[in-house]
Amino acid sequence: MLHRAFGEPWFPGLQGAPPSAIFLFCFPYAGGNAGTYRQWTPAAMPGVHAAAAHLPGRAGRIREAAYRRIGPLAEALAEALAPFTERPYALFGHSMGALVAFEVARALRRRGGRLPERLLVSGRRAPHLPNQKSAIHDLPRAEFLRELRDLEGTPDQFFTDPELLDLMLPALRADFELCHSYRFQEEEPLDCAISAFGGEQDSGISRGDLEAWRRHTRTDFRLQMLPGGHFFVDRMGAEFGRLVAQELHPERLDFAELAGGRQ
Repeated sequence: MLHRAFGEPWFPGLQGAPPSAIFLFCFPYAGGNAGTYRQWTPAAMPGVHAAAAHLPGRAGRIREAAYRRIGPLAEALAEALAPFTERPYALFGHSMGALVAFEVARALRRRGGRLPERLLVSGRRAPHLPNQKSAIHDLPRAEFLRELRDLEGTPDQFFTDPELLDLMLPALRADFELCHSYRFQEEEPLDCAISAFGGEQDSGISRGDLEAWRRHTRTDFRLQMLPGGHFFVDRMGAEFGRLVAQELHPERLDFAELAGGRQ
């Protein structure tokens, strides 16, 4: 089917990308969805075509069960992305999404595919560092909602809409279980550059936690600390999208091979 050829159901935003644009595949934080990066428009990110992952358990895939383990999710995403890795591309993820992006890059390598030009990770300590957070996914409803409020990444309207709560809680619990159950497996560093971003006021993620991502690349590593707490990505919106685009430097990539190729 044509729609599946253009990334359905995982990346439906791929159709119509300019042939000279670098694909940027984006993965949301726990509880997030494809709308998390809706401000990352072509105008904000010239030369970059951002496509956000539509994960099961939310939005148009609300009836599908959300993944509770990162391994199967990364493999499914790698399979969906494989047809689009013949042209330059990059991976981005914030918080949970950073972990997903990292494991997708490793899954693509195991498949023998082309690696991303750059892996961009945000608001997440390096994957080999021990998880210091307690599990919250299996808490009783009231306690789980209190923990969500304390994280300050969920809109207030979410907590006052019982129907929305019933709809989204399964995916939220699954996301937090996915993060807590993650166990790093040693592999060779990636042969692609890594850029890491962090919030200067993020009490849970230190500069050292982000610097530790350097271990996972054989090539270039860059770190930027930005104003804000853990959800600085949301606060900065299109401005952060422009910073990401600058990291990719699409004008330096060789798109000659794409002349007359598929879009």
